[in-house]
Amino acid sequence: MPERIDTHRRIGIFVLYDENGIVDNYVEVLLKDMLTVLQELIIVVNGSISDVGYQKLRKITHKMYIRRNIGYDGGAYKDVFVEFLSEEELKKWDEVVLFNDTFYGPFFPWKETFEKMEKEMVDYWGLSRFPEGNYFPNGKGIPEHIQAYFLVCRKPLFLSNAWREFWITLEYPKTYQEAIENFEIRFTQYFSGKGYRNMAFMDQGKVNITNSENPTMWCFETLICNHCFPIIKRKVFCLIHLDVAKKTIDYIRDNTGYNINLITGHLERLYRENRIQPLTPFEPEELYLFYKKHKRIFIYGHGIYGKGIARYFEYKNWKYDGFIVTENKENNVNLLVYHRMRFNLNDGIILALGESAFQEVYSVVKKDLDEKQLYYPRVFSS
Repeated sequence: MPERIDTHRRIGIFVLYDENGIVDNYVEVLLKDMLTVLQELIIVVNGSISDVGYQKLRKITHKMYIRRNIGYDGGAYKDVFVEFLSEEELKKWDEVVLFNDTFYGPFFPWKETFEKMEKEMVDYWGLSRFPEGNYFPNGKGIPEHIQAYFLVCRKPLFLSNAWREFWITLEYPKTYQEAIENFEIRFTQYFSGKGYRNMAFMDQGKVNITNSENPTMWCFETLICNHCFPIIKRKVFCLIHLDVAKKTIDYIRDNTGYNINLITGHLERLYRENRIQPLTPFEPEELYLFYKKHKRIFIYGHGIYGKGIARYFEYKNWKYDGFIVTENKENNVNLLVYHRMRFNLNDGIILALGESAFQEVYSVVKKDLDEKQLYYPRVFSS
């Protein structure tokens, strides 16, 4: 076990899920680095784990709990606090760290992150704060809250009656939105309502968030490159962030000691398993071959996906011949309407669309064009 770097007594609870039960190398590095600020680690596996993965984790800690994959992270934490960790056990610790496998890192030592937060007079803290003003797909507003992929809770909080009440009354989320509402959002609202104080690591840097979007999805370059933010969420590696993600990865490679192969190796596995779209910041061979094979390249879609593809092309100094849309309702002179276009066999179209729009468009274009003229990403689902 790595040498401890301070005298604070911390226990960590790590939640891991992989549909094939695989423990990737980035997980091993993340956990070993966390042991520099923890004295004890409990790993909760949601679902199954391979024999190889189990042996990897056993080398890090002997305290493992394998459970049915129900309730997402919140359900896993609930079982630990209600069924396994008694109040007497919790009294041994100064801080409880709750974290999961949805991010890569750390790019900067955990020691530095924890030291910066030590002086803050709060009862719990996280790495990032989700600002008010965004909405769920059903139109329901999302209130401001500390994002729960990484939470550090201090003794006045986790020894309180409110703490035990929170976990006992937590209902196992059945959907991703319920996981956000019932656990992540409720955590902040419930304990803030009881008078407990919170803070995010990103608050210290006074990060200027110019919109209401998720900061780890839309401000990750600023957070990492300018504010020593220690992690990057794996969901940023998608169509809409190609150029910025590539720049950020370059920065991490050139300015930190983190092995970028830990990220690329995991993403490549997800790609092989059809669980991630093939357009990542690591110059996918398929897209490059598609680009080289066609004389003209068009991007079907002018929303966030289409613009993300365009930015990536510009970053790579690749040429594209315009955006195609089904209808040009705004009479934008820079948009090409599909039914007015004439294509030849040397033309290629990238279908950069959301899932519902893709289904509608694909059913039309596949009748007019050869399949080899179409390039479309698989939807990220991990």
